[in-house]
Order: sequence, then C-alpha cells, then structure tokens
Amino acid sequence: MAARVAIWGATSVRALRLATAAAVVLLAARTSSAIEAQDECVNAAPIGSVRFAETVDARTATTGVDDPLQSCSTGGPNRNANSVWYRYVAPATGTLTVATMTMPFPGNPPTIVTVSTGGCANLKEIACADDPLRGDTAVAARVNAASTYWIEIATEPGTSGGLMAVTMALDPDSPICPIGGGTFLKGAVNLVGLGAPYGNERLKITARLVFPEPLPQHAIDGLQLLLDSFVPEYASLAEWSARTVAIPAGGPGKGCDPRDGWTTSKNGASRRYRNHSNALPPACGRGSANGLKEIRLLRKSSDWRIVDLKVRAKDMQLPNPPAFEFGHDALVWLSTTVGATLGPETAGRCANTRPPLVCVRNGTGTAITCKRL
Repeated sequence: MAARVAIWGATSVRALRLATAAAVVLLAARTSSAIEAQDECVNAAPIGSVRFAETVDARTATTGVDDPLQSCSTGGPNRNANSVWYRYVAPATGTLTVATMTMPFPGNPPTIVTVSTGGCANLKEIACADDPLRGDTAVAARVNAASTYWIEIATEPGTSGGLMAVTMALDPDSPICPIGGGTFLKGAVNLVGLGAPYGNERLKITARLVFPEPLPQHAIDGLQLLLDSFVPEYASLAEWSARTVAIPAGGPGKGCDPRDGWTTSKNGASRRYRNHSNALPPACGRGSANGLKEIRLLRKSSDWRIVDLKVRAKDMQLPNPPAFEFGHDALVWLSTTVGATLGPETAGRCANTRPPLVCVRNGTGTAITCKRL
C-alpha cells in the first residue's frame, strides 16, 4: 500500500500543485498489481477521505475498452492511454480538487484528469483538465455529501505512462455561510489549556473579514461563529450558531444576565458583546454559552464591509481538539455570519476562511495556534 500524506492548505488549483510538489519526496509508488486492480472503471480504487495522496506507477496501466472520451483532451475529445481510476465518496458538500504530477517534474507524459458522476455504465463528465505543456494537471469539481464520483487519470495516446503523484483535497462548504459569502483577509485562532483537566480550555480569535455586502448601520442583529476541524472530519470545535444556539441580538438586559448583550461605541465604529452568565437565550441553560466571554467587531471601512473580529472564551468544553495526521499540521475552518438565522439571505453577511487555517502545537501539546499562511 502506498504511503499517504496530508495535503494542507491546498484549496485552489495553484495551492494544490504546490502542495503536490512538496509532498512528492514523501510518497511511495504503488505496485503494478495494485495498478491492474484499478485499471478499469469497475475496479476503481475507493477513496472516502477529505484528503488523499499517493504515487501511481502507470507504466503497466492500459486503455480500457469502456474508457470514456475525455472532453478536454488536446486535439479534441479522446479515449486516452494508461488510465487509472478512483471512486470518491464525498464525506461533505464542497469543492474537490484533484491534482497529478508526472515525476520527476517537469516531465512527460502530461496527464488528463476527469471527474464524472452516474456510474461506470453511464458516466457523465462534470470536470476535465489537460495541460499539454506540463507534467502536472489539476481540476476542481463541486461535489455533494454522500454522492459518488469517478475520477479517471490518463495520459496522451501513444505514451507509455509513467510515475505520477496523485493528490485529492476537499474544501467543505460552511453550514452557516452559503457559497458566495465573504472571506477572511487574515485570521488567527489560539486554543490554550488543552488536555487534562477537561473543561479549562480557552479560545482567542483575531481576524479581519470582508463581507460581500455592507452591514446594517444599526445595532447588530445577532451573530454566529463556527470553528471546524479537518480531522476528525469536520468536527465542531467551537460553535455558536443557529445549528446550536446563536449569539442573540439586543443590548444588556435582554440576555440571561442583566449585563449580557451588545453595546455600540459612541462614534459607532465598534460593537461589543459581553456574556457574564455562560448561558444563551432562549433556554438560558447553564453552560450553553460554552465559556463565551466577549466578541468585538471593529469597523475598518465606512460601510462595515471590512471588519475586525475579536472573540474570547474561557473554560470551554473542547472534547476534540484539531488532530495532527502523519506528523503534519492540522487544519481548521472559521465561519461567521451577522444574523441569527440560517438561509440564502445570509450570504451577503457572512465570511469563511478559505483556504483553511494551518495549526501548530506547542511542545507539551497544551496549546495550538492556527493561522493563515
């Protein structure tokens, strides 16, 4: 079985190509018997993870009689040579990027990559990429949770195949920020107090966001925050959203403690939420705020489209801190929405970290810092 390594921060074609190049020296080639097992669509190698990487020695791969025409082939649609197949079951809805690189790089033959739905007997191509001038190719495709996709990697007709690095990475959609939302210009997440005793974790977030639309100029009407981890797959690390309990609108006196609520500075340039009760309406259950202490929004553009976000929480319940695989960095996503409801109407008032934040831990494992590279 080939060695598999993490691909971190690879959420665009260019980024995934760079990650592929960095990972090549860590990969081991699969055996020819393994290639024969995935030389046909019906024997495609199953993949179900959010990230995957291996090398494939395609010199023994053949062209299957049932291989489809790849639409983006140089010179027009073609049934290409040395095909290798994967079957990908998406663990979440999002954008899947598949990249290949002939080794040594740059090298030949160039690769053609397609992503299809429908099954081997009725393949329907949804994405295709071919770079005839280079030994690397990358394609991005929208995928839906629990749906199956067939990925074919082939080379130009008349070539003998070669050793290829294959990488896949899924960039999931945020459940609180629809596609088309804003982004983070910068961001940092600090988690402190990890490990025993459980329940003493502290969180600090500092970020600068760009929303697609100007925010309302009046007092804030609620807010949502969601911090997800790549591994365990999409585990919620910290969540104050409509999926659980959103941070409500309203000034002091409308929360679970007379001091809980939002205030606005005299010049209108900042808004601050404070929570003294460790509870959120409507139930005001003890601990429902999960240690949330303070949120600050600082205006950085006159229309509130660019905003600095600061979050502070103490004594959280954090059972699953970000996991580190294969000795590499962990990844987290941060999403925020101004408003306390979920739906398409929030797309103009939400933002996601894309690409994800990259985490490193201290020597004792009690603290993790996640930043955008």
